[in-house]
Amino acid sequence: MKQKIILTGANGRPSAQAVFPILKTKPVLLYDRRIGDNGEIFRVYENNLLLKNMKRVPFNKAFVKNAIIIRWANAIQLNNSDSIIYNQASSISQSSVKGKAREIIGKAGVDIPKLVSPENFKNEDLPILARPRTHMKCHGMILLETKEKFIEHYKRLHSKGWYYSQMIWKDKEIRIHVAHGKVLLICDKAKPKNPKTLGWGHAVTDQEWKVIPWSEYVSVWCKKACDAVEAVGLDFGAVDLIIKGNKAYVLEVNTGGCLSESEYTRSRYAMYFDWLFRSEKRREHWNYKEFKSGQSFAWKQHELTDQKEPVK
Repeated sequence: MKQKIILTGANGRPSAQAVFPILKTKPVLLYDRRIGDNGEIFRVYENNLLLKNMKRVPFNKAFVKNAIIIRWANAIQLNNSDSIIYNQASSISQSSVKGKAREIIGKAGVDIPKLVSPENFKNEDLPILARPRTHMKCHGMILLETKEKFIEHYKRLHSKGWYYSQMIWKDKEIRIHVAHGKVLLICDKAKPKNPKTLGWGHAVTDQEWKVIPWSEYVSVWCKKACDAVEAVGLDFGAVDLIIKGNKAYVLEVNTGGCLSESEYTRSRYAMYFDWLFRSEKRREHWNYKEFKSGQSFAWKQHELTDQKEPVK
C-alpha cells in the first residue's frame, strides 16, 4: 500500500494543515520544508501532530518510496519514480513565475489582460499595472499612469522578472478552484470599499469570500479556468479570474490557494485529496471540453466519493 504524503512549504503549511482534521484517509504525513539559519529543516506531521525534525537531510531520503504525493505549492525536485505525484515541480515552478505563466495561458487561447512591452505599447493601454516576478496576497502592485513612467520602470526592472499588463477596472473577481478537469468550487472575492483598490483579497479586505452555488456557474468562466490549469500543466490550481462587463480574463493560477476562504473550501479540498489517496493508480482528468452547462463543470458529491450516481 502506498504511503500518503502532502508536500508543502512554509507559506502553504497553514492551508494544508487546515485540511488534516477532516481528511478521512489515515494516516497522512505532511512534510513541511523550511530554510533556517542552519540550512534546510524538514518537519513531519501526522494528523497535525509534529513527529520529528529532520535537519540537513537530502529531501529524497526523507520519503518512503512507493507513495502518493500531493504537492501544495512546493517545487523541490524529487526522484521518486515509483510514486504518484500530483502537480509536478516543473508545473508549479512555471506557474509561480507569474508573467511567464500568463504568457503561456494567453498563448493557449485564454483571454488575459494584454501584456504590454515597449514594442506593442499603445496609449489606450494606460494605465499599466506592473508586478514582480513572483507575488502573493495582493502585494507588489504598481500602477504606471504615463508612457514615460512605464518605459522607465520597464528598462529598470523587466530584466529582473517584472511584467506589465493593461489595467482592467473589474466589476467582479472570482477564484475558481479546478481539480482534475472539474471545478471544486467558485468563490466571489470580497469587493473593497474603495473602487480604485488594486488587490481584492484577504490581505486587503480581511473578509470571507462568498461561495457561488453550482446553479450560478457560468460555463465560459469554468472553461477558461480549466484551460488555464491545463496550459501550465497542473493537476489542480486556484484560478483568479476578473470580469468586466461581459468579458472574463484569467489573471493567474495559484498552486496553493488559501483554504481560509471558507469552511466549504476546506471540505471540498479534503474530499478531493481523499479521492486522490484512495486510488493506488494515477487518477485521470475529466475531459472538461465535453461539458456544456456551467453546472456540468462542478465536482458532484458522488463523484468525489466514488459512489454511483444517485437515482433521481
